Amino acid sequence: MKNKNKVFTFSLVLSIILIFGILIYLKTATGEKYNIDAEKESIKEVLETFIKDDYNYNGGKNDFSTVGNENLKKYLIARNAVKYTNHKSSYKKVLSQKFEFDYKDFSKWGDCVKVNVYMDENYSYEDEDTGQINKDAGAGNDYIVYLSKVDGEWKVMSATID
Repeated sequence: MKNKNKVFTFSLVLSIILIFGILIYLKTATGEKYNIDAEKESIKEVLETFIKDDYNYNGGKNDFSTVGNENLKKYLIARNAVKYTNHKSSYKKVLSQKFEFDYKDFSKWGDCVKVNVYMDENYSYEDEDTGQINKDAGAGNDYIVYLSKVDGEWKVMSATID
């Protein structure tokens, strides 16, 4: 009976050591590869460029320098074409835009950083049919954007607008 207790105790201790070793390995292998607080400014820069150039209320330029997902690029091409067509059919030409960002939350989400930001876009446009200029147009939206490091640079992998 003493041998069984020794074998059981030895097996239990060995199992605990093995489990902790595996947990430590997994934490190291899948752990945070970056410090969000230390990289907030570079994340903000990429996110703001993305929204201004490719994903704002009025459409985008299809620049994609900040996009790291081919499917998102395809979606944005289609979305921005629809925005362009809508503006064209309503004889609306955007003259200027001003963006203000209010960051709500930065959090780690798997291998990505999830950013929740409210963006207020004020713009002026010309009604090409009448020539009238409207200087007080605007839209505000909540964005949730997922960014990941690709070759050492932040890239947008997914984005939604509420």
